[in-house]
Amino acid sequence: MNKHRIGALVAAAALTLTFAGTALGATKEWAGNGYPNETCNSGSETALWIWTGDNPGALTINGNVQSGTWEHKGNGSWHFELTLGAGNFPPTSASLEYTGGSGVLTLSHCDGETTTTTTSDETSTTSDETTSSTETTSVETTTSDETTTSDETTTTTTTTTTTTTQPTGSLFAFPAASFECGGSITVTNFAAANVDDVLITGPGDDVVIDADGTYPLVPGDYIGVGRVGGEAVTDDVPFTIEECSTETTTSNETTSGDTGPTGQVEELTPPSTDTIGQPASSSSVSTGLLLVLAGILAAVLVVVPAAARNRR
Repeated sequence: MNKHRIGALVAAAALTLTFAGTALGATKEWAGNGYPNETCNSGSETALWIWTGDNPGALTINGNVQSGTWEHKGNGSWHFELTLGAGNFPPTSASLEYTGGSGVLTLSHCDGETTTTTTSDETSTTSDETTSSTETTSVETTTSDETTTSDETTTTTTTTTTTTTQPTGSLFAFPAASFECGGSITVTNFAAANVDDVLITGPGDDVVIDADGTYPLVPGDYIGVGRVGGEAVTDDVPFTIEECSTETTTSNETTSGDTGPTGQVEELTPPSTDTIGQPASSSSVSTGLLLVLAGILAAVLVVVPAAARNRR
């Protein structure tokens, strides 16, 4: 083999390697993540773009390649800060050249302002109390027997709502949510979380949340994660939907009272019988004895004179 042929093969191999290296690059089209943004307006001067994939290259906005460099940050993200002008704001399209793994291209904020999600380590509990009362009282009549019966049943259902603090990252966050026993999840600051949607997996079918609102969930253990472009960008957030506790109290009370007729009854006092069967007093005996003696004396006075006259 001559020297010319060897040189041609070497040149072909080098050209092949060059094209192979070029083929490893890829382009990521911006899906509109992060815009409209409340921190970006016609008066904004700078903007921060974030890439979550590998090895970012040229950033093109509205067809114009932007001057500047990507800065590698923590949590696997890259930051690109640029000066705003008529050629790149407002953004209508954007793309990114990169090599390696794919990621998400997002307009984070303008003028150094960040959207902060604030949650508190506070659990609030509300109680919904339902009382069912049935009371039965027998008809009261004026008879010799009177009975009053009372049956009272109280059922108390306690519904608990808890607010859980979710972990937040430097860019994406799981939205603040409250969980109600029974149950449901209520999302209150979805826009501030900077994610496309939230995937909830657990008992039953998966639930996808893409806006504030209340979503029904059966009791059980769940895991939620924030996603951008269908890819998870937040840590898993486990939570539990509890059963609502129900407490029933039953009270039976029976009162048996007055057995006589109602109304006013006069009390009759019988005559006193204290002296019945008692011996006569000494004054009564003396009076009787005197009467007997008087009778005898009277008889003597009558009989004696008469006998004297008969003897004459």
